[in-house]
Amino acid sequence: FDGGYAGLLLVESELANFSLIVSARALERAGGTWDGLLQTLIASCPHVAQRLRGATPRLSRPLAVSRLPYGFVHSPQPADAPGLFRLGDQAAVIPSFTGDGVAVALHSAGSAASAWLAGEPSAAHHHRLRRNVAAQMRRASWLHMACLAAPAPLVAACRSFPGLMRLAAAWTRIPRSAERRIGWPYPVDQSGGGEIMFGALGSSSVSIRPRARSQNSSPRPSGRPSSSQSE
Repeated sequence: FDGGYAGLLLVESELANFSLIVSARALERAGGTWDGLLQTLIASCPHVAQRLRGATPRLSRPLAVSRLPYGFVHSPQPADAPGLFRLGDQAAVIPSFTGDGVAVALHSAGSAASAWLAGEPSAAHHHRLRRNVAAQMRRASWLHMACLAAPAPLVAACRSFPGLMRLAAAWTRIPRSAERRIGWPYPVDQSGGGEIMFGALGSSSVSIRPRARSQNSSPRPSGRPSSSQSE
């Protein structure tokens, strides 16, 4: 829709999650309230009106976050604490339009774990993570801005050339080369004695063991891997 995009996901027990991204200008045009915005969407988007017909809200007001820093990737600074490892959105924020936020968060955790096991400071993790996801973030940000600026032509192009959607998805995913740089995937322990159970969508759970810490690595930095607090 003009000024944003929305998604509707069936959860369970006849519950659905309706999420959307809207520009401040579009929200202002709708009166600056959630009720006004929802009525504007229903009036201007027949598909939304059809999907939400008969639905009742479970919350008195929606959960909202403003000023999302889409495209942000942390750049290591000299003042960064050597034992503080940024994870998830504190390390990189990918636009919702392309998704893959969970994968980026898991990748950041894998990168931090690899650095910790090797006795590296957090700066090594941050440099490596920036190298691994910066290009992905740029392409995702371009698509996000294109969707906000010209949603109708973008949808029309995808309808005419469905392969564009697959190409966009491939361009905004973490490359295999990045996974190899942090030592993923870990060797699978087929004996069933692994220390960690890992499960992925569409695959069975398998037992895995992290790689042993190098005997020649430098001492571990102070502190444990953790996400920094929101500013």
